[in-house]
Amino acid sequence: MTPIKEIGEFVLADGDKEYFFRPSFAAMMRLGDPEEIVAIYVEMHSDSISQIFNVAMDMHAQIPEHQRRVYAVFNRSADASLWAFTHMHFYLHRLMMAAAEVIQACCEDDVSHLTGWMEERKTGRAAMWVPDEPISVVGRKMIWRPGRMPVEHMIVIARNLLAHGVIGKARVRKLQRHEEQETTTAFHGFEYISAARSHFGLSRYDAEQLTMTEFAMLMNDKYPNQKGFTREEYDAVMDDDDRRWAALMAKAQKPA
Repeated sequence: MTPIKEIGEFVLADGDKEYFFRPSFAAMMRLGDPEEIVAIYVEMHSDSISQIFNVAMDMHAQIPEHQRRVYAVFNRSADASLWAFTHMHFYLHRLMMAAAEVIQACCEDDVSHLTGWMEERKTGRAAMWVPDEPISVVGRKMIWRPGRMPVEHMIVIARNLLAHGVIGKARVRKLQRHEEQETTTAFHGFEYISAARSHFGLSRYDAEQLTMTEFAMLMNDKYPNQKGFTREEYDAVMDDDDRRWAALMAKAQKPA
């Protein structure tokens, strides 16, 4: 299937295997109830967690090269982002898990080979690594086995999927009166599915496969001539009015 990048679809290839991703309403609803979806979105875009990750990456860059080689052998991986998560997992573990959850929700195939997976520890030792396999320690009973995808790539991909699936990235006119001043605490995907069926005559399955970006584009195509100003248009008109008023006042104050 050929992805349509404009609505958030894309394909990742790993050898001969291709993984198709679509941040549809159905995919977003797999993340949990309406409140949980928003919580994941907020967590993935948390500035504090991103700052912690950046600090960890900076710390890795300042480690002497010979010591980094020791860490690479010890962890069976030279991935700087994996080092950051391993050494700051108390703060960053949820971010990595959330990214993996979002990526999996948007693909019909099992993507744990790419994102990693949680596994029960087979030994009671609190070892930092298992011979021949890189791990990130989660607890004495569970370990996280990293996949082929670097953690920082997972975060970027998950954020992009959430943007197309929850918020929408369509370039459409948004009237000022429709702009919401308050943040929402829940994403009710089924309401958008019902609206798509009502407005566009789609089956439930086809409506579920829409992304928020595609939904916004379809709504804009069906109702293009809405009267009113967008925030940018309103500001431009007011700025022009201020300039004309200033010019008139300056002209009036000139001596005859």
